[in-house]
Amino acid sequence: LQDIWEEMAHKYCLLVKNYAFHEYSKTIRSVVNYIHLHMDEDLSLSVLADYFQKNATTLSSAFTKEVGMSVTNFIHQTRINKAIHLFNTTKMTVSDISLAVGFHDFAYFSRIFKKQVGCSPREYSKSIQ
Repeated sequence: LQDIWEEMAHKYCLLVKNYAFHEYSKTIRSVVNYIHLHMDEDLSLSVLADYFQKNATTLSSAFTKEVGMSVTNFIHQTRINKAIHLFNTTKMTVSDISLAVGFHDFAYFSRIFKKQVGCSPREYSKSIQ
């Protein structure tokens, strides 16, 4: 039952985000939603292009033009924001959070996290305890 409530809340949040992203084309809104729903999976440009049956270069250009950042940077930003949320709301370990947000290489997660937040994931975790 808890999973159903969480999924309903998640889908509601996506509806709100869709409204916030109303200036984006339908395709880009779909890509953004897909990224949010499949954060823990492989989200390479080629995977997204295949899923949406688009040319990778065309999708990348449209995404960058509409969103203002590359697909990769958007995915990183989204994953790090989710990681911060998990740090603040759960007792998950740093390595579990890394996996939960789709980083299967802990060193890479640490590098991206530090680049965006200004401290390592472990330092951030300690700072909020």
